[in-house]
Amino acid sequence: TPLLHQFKAHDNRSHRKITLLKDDMEQQHWKSDAASQESQKAVECAKKVSSEKVSSFGMEVAAGQQNQSGLSHKGEPAPKLCTQFEEHSASKLKSTTSLGRKVRESSRLSIYLKASRQDLGQVTGMDSVWECQGILLKTFFLCEICEKMLSIQDICQHMVSLDHQLRYLRREDPRFLEMFWLKDDLPSDFKMVVLKEVVQELSKREQFHKVDAQCILLGSELHEFVRTSPFSQALEIVKNIFDIFYLPTTAGHQKSECHQNG
Repeated sequence: TPLLHQFKAHDNRSHRKITLLKDDMEQQHWKSDAASQESQKAVECAKKVSSEKVSSFGMEVAAGQQNQSGLSHKGEPAPKLCTQFEEHSASKLKSTTSLGRKVRESSRLSIYLKASRQDLGQVTGMDSVWECQGILLKTFFLCEICEKMLSIQDICQHMVSLDHQLRYLRREDPRFLEMFWLKDDLPSDFKMVVLKEVVQELSKREQFHKVDAQCILLGSELHEFVRTSPFSQALEIVKNIFDIFYLPTTAGHQKSECHQNG
């Protein structure tokens, strides 16, 4: 009888251990499923997000082209613009051209990235990069997201860097980071895998919409001035040039329209 009691007690302890082990395994499995669901939400969200961002970027470009064709934002013929253009002398336009102007061709950055060995599927935030060119001068870049001025040697690596990607996600939608990156209970390796997948989806969307860097050609003196200025001042200068410059061919087209409408 004592031996039977001892055997039953041992059997009860074994049963409790098995039950506890089973409960622990189920709890870990539940946590794993929850983490997997969160990461999947992040990737799915990445597939849907950014369309508004890219669309607005395209609308801004289209609006700028519409304005340069002699139309106001309201779509009306712009006699005021024509009059103002007539009043502005050709010398002032020439002065603006000598300082800097927009570049309509594809950016050099897109060429550099293709020539580099970086993973193009991890490139994001092209529309936040200002490419500052110069005649017989070295091109440099302003990353508006990271508030950095970068050389040709550094820009390609920067575009796929962890810091740039996280800042880009924070700008696009902070929910990305909340879904997986800011979770303390997730392994760092797992976070990196999810981050790569999310960035890849956003990069695909940028490539589909042909989002590119914004290019400015600077005169020699202004090129040196911008290159040696603090980032905020340099960014303000190139943005102003991008907003106010009229291409000479467009200007001539506007003048002919003014005479016809007059």
